[in-house]
Amino acid sequence: MKLIQLNLVKNRLIYLRKNNFGYVFQNIELNEYLTIKENIQLPMLINKKILPKERTKLACDLLNKFGLLKRANHYPSEVSGGEKQRICIARALANNPQVILCDEPTSSLDKVNSKKVFTILRKLADEGYCVIVATHDEKVLDYVSICLKLLNGQLYEVKK
Repeated sequence: MKLIQLNLVKNRLIYLRKNNFGYVFQNIELNEYLTIKENIQLPMLINKKILPKERTKLACDLLNKFGLLKRANHYPSEVSGGEKQRICIARALANNPQVILCDEPTSSLDKVNSKKVFTILRKLADEGYCVIVATHDEKVLDYVSICLKLLNGQLYEVKK
């Protein structure tokens, strides 16, 4: 009986992760053997709500939203670091999640591209997404509604 309960909990967690969360990884994690468009379509492969014939249009719409449509058929090695990070944000939105989790989304970017990424994340929050950013970059304070700091195992709200 407990095994069935554990499987139900595990299946529910998988469903929640797949359908409600988008991830922006610190190390970008783009597949170098896929085009930019194919990288964005990748999360859609596990989403039964998105028909195969819709994937290309949705990927192109996301690339267009981030000003990257002209890069759709390029490979990750052919785009800049700032473009890669915006591609990762677009990919995080591929399954229209409620929550976007970002791990150090600007750690490898210069100031100009960091500002672009934080501006995009702020806009997504304004559109109704729950955007959670884990970062050491204090510039994030210019873009957030709520800032929490973890110090010595305790969580504190940072006043702006």
